[in-house]
Amino acid sequence: MIEPPKAVDHPTRRLLVTLPGSCDDARTRYVALVPDYNPAAFRSATSWQDTLAIAEKHAPQGFMMYARRDITPMLVGSSSPGWT
Repeated sequence: MIEPPKAVDHPTRRLLVTLPGSCDDARTRYVALVPDYNPAAFRSATSWQDTLAIAEKHAPQGFMMYARRDITPMLVGSSSPGWT
């Protein structure tokens, strides 16, 4: 017998960080510091330990850029500051 779908509440915490410059400055700095995910680098992994070692080598700060999207067109007209 198939069980009916269930809902699970999943509260989240939103961090509000004051930036020393503009949002564009912060994004530019972040993109310069965070390496892009390189799938070819992980092809040699044969275990989770290998994966962790490769990640440490390619992203020693623990961050990798997996994808980038320009969502500006979607936010035109938003009441949020910076998107009007």
